[in-house]
Amino acid sequence: MKRAYFKIINLVYGIAIPAWLLICAGALEFDVGFKWKLSENVIPNVTFLSIAIAIETIVFIRLFSRFKKHGKDSALLLASFNALVITQNLLETFGNFTGFHEIFGQANENLIFILVGWSLIFFLLFVQDIFTGGFSFKKHKHTHLIFSSIIVVLTGFLMVSPFMPAYPSLEVIMNIGFGLMGVLIITLAIWLLAATNKLAKKAGDQVTRIGLRMIGSSGVLYIAILVSVGLKSLAESISTVLDIITPILIMATSIVTYLGYVFPSKKRKEGD
Repeated sequence: MKRAYFKIINLVYGIAIPAWLLICAGALEFDVGFKWKLSENVIPNVTFLSIAIAIETIVFIRLFSRFKKHGKDSALLLASFNALVITQNLLETFGNFTGFHEIFGQANENLIFILVGWSLIFFLLFVQDIFTGGFSFKKHKHTHLIFSSIIVVLTGFLMVSPFMPAYPSLEVIMNIGFGLMGVLIITLAIWLLAATNKLAKKAGDQVTRIGLRMIGSSGVLYIAILVSVGLKSLAESISTVLDIITPILIMATSIVTYLGYVFPSKKRKEGD
C-alpha cells in the first residue's frame, strides 16, 4: 500500500504539470514567446547551481542504488526528494538563459514552487518513515490530510495565478500564498529539529546520535534557504551574493541529510 501511495502522488503530479503547461501554451495559441537571453550576474549563479546539481546527482545515484540493493522506502523517498531538487535547480539554470511571454514566464517561475511542494511531500514521508517506521496514509491520516490540503491549495493557486489580472490585491494574495508555503517549510523544519533532538537524547550510542543530529540540522538549513530566497525578492542590491549563497545552502542540505541517513549504518558495518 505504501508503494501504491508513492506512485499515486507521482502520477497526479506527472499528469497535472504537463497538462497545465499545455493549457498555458494553448491559451497563448502556442506562441510562448521563447527567446534566448542572458540574465544579469549569470556566471556566479550558474556556476554554483551547476556544482549543486552535480553533487545532488551523486547523492541521488547513491540513494537510488541503496534502494535497489536494500529495498528501503526511506532511500526511495529521499532519492525522489533529491531528484525534484535537481529538477528545480535545472529549471532555475535554464531560466538564466531563456525568456518567455509574460504569462508563460510566470508559469515557468511558478513551476519551480510547484516542484518545491512536491518535494516537500516526499521529505515529510521520508521523515515519517525513518522516525515512525512507516509513512502510509492510514497511519498518519490527519497529518497527511492537513499537509496535502495546504499543498493542493497552493499548487492550484500557482497554476491559476499566471492568468489572473495584475491587480495590487493579487500581489497581496500571492504573498499570502508564498507566506503559507514558508510557514509549511518552517513547521516541517521545527518538527524535524524537535523529533531528531528527542530521539538523539534517547539513542543508545554516539553514532546514532550524530546521524540524527545531522538530519535535524537540515531543518536549520531549510529555514536558511527560505530566508535567502525571501531576501532575494526584497533586497535586489544583494541578489548577486544570494545567488551564490542559496545554491550552497541547497547543496549543504542535500549532503547533510544524506550523511545523517547513511552514517549510522556505515559506522556499524565498519565496527563489525
